[in-house]
Amino acid sequence: MTTHEVINDENAESVGTPILEKILQSFVYKDREALIQHFPYLHEWMTEEIFDETVDALNRLGTLISKEYSNHSIKNETHLLSWNVHYKNDAKKVVWELFLIDHQREIQVNGFRFDR
Repeated sequence: MTTHEVINDENAESVGTPILEKILQSFVYKDREALIQHFPYLHEWMTEEIFDETVDALNRLGTLISKEYSNHSIKNETHLLSWNVHYKNDAKKVVWELFLIDHQREIQVNGFRFDR
């Protein structure tokens, strides 16, 4: 959760990067509780089983080497922010997508995903 700020093309990277970093760190440290502490409304969506499966998938990719902000778009009042992330054991960059909602009192994570 972050202080309310309307997301736009100019600030999307600066708004989304700290959120993505918290998400990535929760998987690196295998700490679902930290993820839920930062984003309590994801409790039901990010079950322990899904979290553990995600940790396993990301562990196979190796250490996170770099991330580069890519894009911001809006669909159905949800902001989609994308990053290209490079992992040590993967020749291809992984696209991480973060779905944010900013029409409430604070910016909320509506979901996230990654794909190669």
